Amino acid sequence: MTRAALALMLIAPAALSGCIALTAADTAKDAAVFTTKTAVKGTATAGRIATAPLRKRDDD
Repeated sequence: MTRAALALMLIAPAALSGCIALTAADTAKDAAVFTTKTAVKGTATAGRIATAPLRKRDDD
């Protein structure tokens, strides 16, 4: 084997593992963002439901 082919065989797995690590980090970030947004929306919705009777007006 030539030196270039041997070097490519040694470097390729390292590059692939780096790509997999970046994908895993991106997925973890997306999951954290989704969880945070869901928690905030759930809290806001619960607040609206809890205060709905106080916000209703009797225009009668």
